[in-house]
Amino acid sequence: MRVIALLCLFLSPGFGLAEEPTMTVTVGDQTRIFTRDQLLARPDAATIQVPRDITYRVPMTYRAVPVASCSKE
Repeated sequence: MRVIALLCLFLSPGFGLAEEPTMTVTVGDQTRIFTRDQLLARPDAATIQVPRDITYRVPMTYRAVPVASCSKE
């Protein structure tokens, strides 16, 4: 019975239609919206390696974009 319930949940319309994550930057009266793919494709995106992440307690690698550069465009 559980298998049928899970199948119905996974096959229901709209299950995989989540919107792409975005970041909204507002400076003064100007608002810009960036998608995750736009941010990661930027030339100023940097890779940050943390030897021991304080939350996960393992080495982690992150991609980051300076917020100040997003507000200047």
